[in-house]
Amino acid sequence: MQNTTRFVMMHEINGFDDAALGVKQEAGIAYDADGHVRVTSGPARRYQGRALLAGDIVCATQDIDLGHLPFLKSVGLAPNQVIVVPHNYMFRGLKNEPALTKELRSRFDQGAGAWFFRTTAQEEEFVAAMGLDWGRIYSSPAELGDIFSDKGYFRRCMRSLRQEHHLPPHAILNKGHALAQAYQVAETVRAMSQSIGFSQVLFKRTNLVSGGGFCMYNDPALPHFLQSNRNHDLIVETAVLPHDSVSIHWSLQNGRAVCIGCSKLLRDGFVHKGGVISSGDTVVAPEIKAKLTSMTAAYANMAAKVGCNGVLCCDAVLDQSGNHLYLTEADVRVAATSYLFNIARRLKAPWSVAGRIITEPADELKKYSDLEDRLNGLLYDPAKGYGALTCMIDGLRLPSAQRRVGLVSIAPNAQDAEAILDQGGSLLTA
Repeated sequence: MQNTTRFVMMHEINGFDDAALGVKQEAGIAYDADGHVRVTSGPARRYQGRALLAGDIVCATQDIDLGHLPFLKSVGLAPNQVIVVPHNYMFRGLKNEPALTKELRSRFDQGAGAWFFRTTAQEEEFVAAMGLDWGRIYSSPAELGDIFSDKGYFRRCMRSLRQEHHLPPHAILNKGHALAQAYQVAETVRAMSQSIGFSQVLFKRTNLVSGGGFCMYNDPALPHFLQSNRNHDLIVETAVLPHDSVSIHWSLQNGRAVCIGCSKLLRDGFVHKGGVISSGDTVVAPEIKAKLTSMTAAYANMAAKVGCNGVLCCDAVLDQSGNHLYLTEADVRVAATSYLFNIARRLKAPWSVAGRIITEPADELKKYSDLEDRLNGLLYDPAKGYGALTCMIDGLRLPSAQRRVGLVSIAPNAQDAEAILDQGGSLLTA
């Protein structure tokens, strides 16, 4: 695991609104009415609270709820320091806080680097103002990050690396496509799908987050989907159903790629809801991990050599017969599972860590003490080596349709970690 004790976590979520929130998007970046990169609003903005689980130094905005810090300290999972920016927006606020800027500069002068959730113009401006070299940043420059997180680019790269056979049968439909062309391509992909035992085909945007911007070929809403996404490239691909979802995580820095480990993804349909990691081989079988490593090594090394830094996460689907393992996407940014790995590096093996976002917490839950009361005897106890803890507490203050909270479970084995996660989820939604 990358030694993150060298970094200041600055995980403000910028330019990352969900399409469902009605925000203009181009290449995964959200813009305001004036064309400037927008600080993410809505549910995704609360995701920066997960950084408090990552350890070391965390830079947080004033609207982040720190109510769970005493508990995290009591169980040895709190950050070493939390630097609070007295503003609702981190990088905008730091421009007006010379004392905090001086403190951060001192940390960087002492050898610490910075780790962003992802890089936009705001983070790049901060790097330039601090005089930091990108070799000290555990994140990719914005342009590289956007390119290497595009699903279409990933497929084109895999083709150039002669690794296209690791992807499901697919075609890329260029923007400006006509409906007749889209259906013709879908029929071609369906024929390829049937040749390997699958019958369904899906369309998906190349530049949205995992589980976003997709539609099945047999969905009555497909004509509307195609029309509304006519100005975007689309991937037409075999839908491997039913399947299990797994990921492999690489650490990229200064031209080198090092495998961190694998995780099992928890999904609701195609939407990523959480993940599970383990110090043993109980989550991803050794032979699957070996295959994933072999399938992604060339891409990871190429990304590192051209200047990508940070976490590279490659998702894959394994059909339930176990005969087909295909890569589906790659992202060069912090993944939800990144926080689980950072928890795990402070645990003694054997360990398993699972996490998910509770999207419908009970109405009675308003603050951290309510969560603690509800979880009660299920809370993590390091002496026992198992239990649950929470994050993203301020997500409870969102409007009713957007309320959410993060839940993490720890246990000696993956089965118990998932059971605790399920039990905690039931308690928080009851």
